[in-house]
Amino acid sequence: MLMKSLLDTLWPATCAACDSPLRGGCFCALCAETLVPGCEVCCSLCGEILLGRPPGPPATCGSCHLRPPAFRRARAAFAYGGALQTAIVRWKNDRRTILSRQLALLMMGQAEAAGWTKLEKDVIVIPVPTTFRRALRRGFNPAGHLARGLGRHLELCCRPDGLTLSTGVVASKGMGRGLRQKRLQRAFRASSWVEGTDLLLVDDVRTTGGTIHAAAKALRRAGARSVEVALLAAVQGPGS
Repeated sequence: MLMKSLLDTLWPATCAACDSPLRGGCFCALCAETLVPGCEVCCSLCGEILLGRPPGPPATCGSCHLRPPAFRRARAAFAYGGALQTAIVRWKNDRRTILSRQLALLMMGQAEAAGWTKLEKDVIVIPVPTTFRRALRRGFNPAGHLARGLGRHLELCCRPDGLTLSTGVVASKGMGRGLRQKRLQRAFRASSWVEGTDLLLVDDVRTTGGTIHAAAKALRRAGARSVEVALLAAVQGPGS
């Protein structure tokens, strides 16, 4: 308790988006008002945010009706935007690794609503890998931090070696949906140990969905029995 008080004095907790003083949590009251729980406004299968849909049970987007995903379902803790978007950008681009714990706890707060607490205890948590260049620049893999935190919270085994990126994969920043999907074809390689397992695949932000679709396909090709996806945030879909 004394050590915690000393640390709070030396490094007082601040809002992840605006740096206002905090007594706990991730965001100040004003920034917290911008959060939109993703489980309430998403496609029932792929997790795409559908903010324009009428209230009611989760709907299925047109893309999933035409071509169901390789994973069983995806859920994002929140819609990407507002204070959360600011915090994620600072976390990933400004090397604010101190935000890793705060954002992981924020994600865990939606675990029950997302259905992650109902997973069987033999499910294995794996993160989406990042490129070596990005890991070197940031000093960490955002999905890896979230996967470890979620695994501890759910009391599930977390293994970072479920997926690797193939060589020659270029960064997708600034690409449109079509180019992202083309870039990600056969981008992932799954480890042999995933055969016969049930997996919870973790990523930080779902943009077009190309990454989680390609990663899930690689895991299923390697024999994974099922794949579910957990995301910190998801971008609003183009059709919503």
